[in-house]
Amino acid sequence: MRKIHLRKDDEPPRGSEILIPLIIWSWFFEAYLPFVPFFKHLATSDYQDILSYTEGALFAAIFWKIWYGRRQN
Repeated sequence: MRKIHLRKDDEPPRGSEILIPLIIWSWFFEAYLPFVPFFKHLATSDYQDILSYTEGALFAAIFWKIWYGRRQN
């Protein structure tokens, strides 16, 4: 992302860089897509999926913090 000038550094992703996609994808896949007529019979809205997305984002944030911390030392 730094090479295409979306980031100024190679630090671990900031909270907003994790939270914004989490909110957008959660809304898209759990609040919007299941109610689009074409996908209505293919997709189901489930709050537990959002919990799983959040757990994955938290795990990734912790991993990146540790990984980048080791790389800098």
